[in-house]
Amino acid sequence: MNRAHALVVDDEIHSRELLSELLQAMRFEVTEADSGSEALERIRKSRYDIVITDWVMPGMDGLSLIKQAKASTPMSPSSWSRVTPRSTGPSR
Repeated sequence: MNRAHALVVDDEIHSRELLSELLQAMRFEVTEADSGSEALERIRKSRYDIVITDWVMPGMDGLSLIKQAKASTPMSPSSWSRVTPRSTGPSR
């Protein structure tokens, strides 16, 4: 049986590794990218069932990645998820 293939895109290594570990525990085959441009190169070369991307990254952000992948890749993933950190700061 073929496992679903996920691409995790995040410039923060700890977030990327955490998401990858969670997906592997769910039996996904996981590939990582540390930037939007690296992810776009990988998407052009391989097929992914899902892409989970950080929303805020230097260079190419998550939204730009999604737009460019959909515009330039005939087999872009059908499932996209965006992740963004939120500062919770002290509550008052």
